[in-house]
Amino acid sequence: MANSNDRESSETRSAGTEVLQSQKVDASRKNKTKGYLRETAEVLIIAIAIAAGIRTFVAESRFIPTGSMIPTLKIDDRLMVEKITYLFHSPERQDVVVFRPIDSLVAQGSRQDLIKRIIGVPGDKVEIKAGKVLVNDQPLAENYILQPIQRDFPAIMVPPNQYSNSKFKRQYKIQI
Repeated sequence: MANSNDRESSETRSAGTEVLQSQKVDASRKNKTKGYLRETAEVLIIAIAIAAGIRTFVAESRFIPTGSMIPTLKIDDRLMVEKITYLFHSPERQDVVVFRPIDSLVAQGSRQDLIKRIIGVPGDKVEIKAGKVLVNDQPLAENYILQPIQRDFPAIMVPPNQYSNSKFKRQYKIQI
């Protein structure tokens, strides 16, 4: 009888061990699944934060919706606009810049950021006479436009921290 009691006790222990091992395997699978999901969520959060930081502070993709910059930029061209350069120096004449429309353009329905070329920097006198752009009384070589402007525009002095833009509503100044 001692043998049968020992056998039953051994079988009970064996069955109990199998249940414990099965529970450990299930718990291990749950922990691995939780670990995988948590790791995936962490990676996604970090990736989104990096992407947002790059888009906000470093570079942003743009597409060209209109033909106002032809032939330099064509409709549906895609480009990356970097945002760091002007932290170290001011925009210069002939730079192509992205800027928000001024209030008077917003009032006319313009909501998209604009992409234009700078023709006048702070302190410059800019005017249009007989289809020629004059900057500080000197003709500006505009080999990037298809047609000269067909109207005259009186001289303006570009104020500090503002820039005169090429082609689109030349009377407006770009606030950088």
